[in-house]
Amino acid sequence: MPASWTSKRSTRMPGNPLEIQESHMKAVASVVRDDTGKGRLAMRGRSETLTVSQPFMSLFRGMQVR
Repeated sequence: MPASWTSKRSTRMPGNPLEIQESHMKAVASVVRDDTGKGRLAMRGRSETLTVSQPFMSLFRGMQVR
């Protein structure tokens, strides 16, 4: 394997088919939960926000949610 290739660490939640790479999680600046339980992700270096549905908010449990 060439030296430029690296393995990517990722997080897989039990019972969840999604896999989130650690480098992608570092791009998240903040997580805000609204009254309905949905989340809004603010990304580092970007002006737009991303909406996260309530079932997937558990993926951001380790982050400080406001």
